[in-house]
Amino acid sequence: MSFPTKIEYADGTFSPWYGCTKVSPGCEHCFAERWARRTGMVEWGPGSPRRLASEAAWRAPLRWNRDVAAERKRYRVLVDLCDPFDSEVDPLWSCRFHDLIEKTPSLDWLLLTKRIATLQGLQATKNVKLGITVCNQHEADRDIPILLQTQAYFRWVSIEPMLGPIDLSNYLNEGDRPGLDWVVCGGETGPGARPMHPDCPRRLRDQCFATGTAFFFKQWGEFRPVTPLYDGRDDEAENGCGELYQVDRNGHVWEGFEGQPIDSRTWLMERVGRKAAGHLLDGEEWRELP
Repeated sequence: MSFPTKIEYADGTFSPWYGCTKVSPGCEHCFAERWARRTGMVEWGPGSPRRLASEAAWRAPLRWNRDVAAERKRYRVLVDLCDPFDSEVDPLWSCRFHDLIEKTPSLDWLLLTKRIATLQGLQATKNVKLGITVCNQHEADRDIPILLQTQAYFRWVSIEPMLGPIDLSNYLNEGDRPGLDWVVCGGETGPGARPMHPDCPRRLRDQCFATGTAFFFKQWGEFRPVTPLYDGRDDEAENGCGELYQVDRNGHVWEGFEGQPIDSRTWLMERVGRKAAGHLLDGEEWRELP
């Protein structure tokens, strides 16, 4: 809960409460759960009590709103370390949060949820950018149609971590068909991170570009692409790198080379850490903001 933030597409973050429950393969290596374990702030999982943020934390967005209004600016505030539509949260907390959103019209609230199917009580205010987070095609096909049926003024999707190919062609603006206003994509970070096949973000970029949809490539994650593998191993790449993995377009991952299939869809990925892997896609930045 501070300005600024290291999250590239937000100006700041706010957590009305802490805690959550894993509901997706994308939650497997949840950074917020790691934070909770490290700080001892709250327990994680079903039935675990959520913890309301301090009164000082709740006052901060009101101060930010005054500051940016005086500067005639708008700030993007991402809700993190919780799901803003968590059904295990005290309903009074949720009402208080919705009231805070209405009291801060100069802040654009970036709300991300994995629980769009159970969303209740959202007011269609213009300073809410309602988003969902998905990690594969199954989740996209299940949740994006529900998102597009909401009365939100702005609808977006965060595909992070991206664990396989996702086709958004049926969900983007085209002609008179309303669709997603923004697409954010990124690979997985932290311990146990899984590599992302390069064709996956490329496909999203191309689909967004073709329809004029804003596209934000956040990062590769812990891995960067080294080279595609076709007819046998690339000995030069193997000898020149440390921890190597193969990944195919379906998100299947193998360590090293021995005994694994190699075809035109397979890429060699090198684990170098988030900073070294960077955020360039085919040598370019794709950081479009709504």
